[in-house]
Amino acid sequence: MDILDILISVIASTGLVTLIFKWFLQKDLEKYKNNLKQESIRFSKLYEERANVIKNMYSKLSSLELQMKSLVQPFRPSGYNVEEKRADAATKINDFITLAHEHKIFFNVHTCQLIDDILSEFKEMYNKFTILKIDDVDDDSIPQGQKTQEWVDMWSSLTQGRVSQLKSELENEFRLILGV
Repeated sequence: MDILDILISVIASTGLVTLIFKWFLQKDLEKYKNNLKQESIRFSKLYEERANVIKNMYSKLSSLELQMKSLVQPFRPSGYNVEEKRADAATKINDFITLAHEHKIFFNVHTCQLIDDILSEFKEMYNKFTILKIDDVDDDSIPQGQKTQEWVDMWSSLTQGRVSQLKSELENEFRLILGV
């Protein structure tokens, strides 16, 4: 009978230990599930916010690009007001700079560098049109041939050159971030 008592004690002890172990395990499992759920909600909100930042930045970038094309376009229709175009371009550049600086934290170093490179290209173009006035045929401070070449180079950069390439890279980065 001693062996039977020992066997019953061992089985009861094993059962009790198993129940206690399951209880602790279940408790920890519930805690981890709750933590995972909270993290999932937090990252979901972060992803949504990041998607909105990308949407706004891309919208501002597209608007800026159209304004720069309007400023830099080689053929100007009658009634074209260059001073108005310059002022609009300055506003759009400043708006994009502000937005980019406010939201840099959402992007990796490479994406930030692309944004900075695009801004540098736009600022350089803007400066050539406002300071050097390469579109002013009456200003003789720079030879007309050089002005014309600068103008053509800027238009090419906007439509098929460096700015176009940088924008395509940035679009790809945004798509990668969004998972599309």
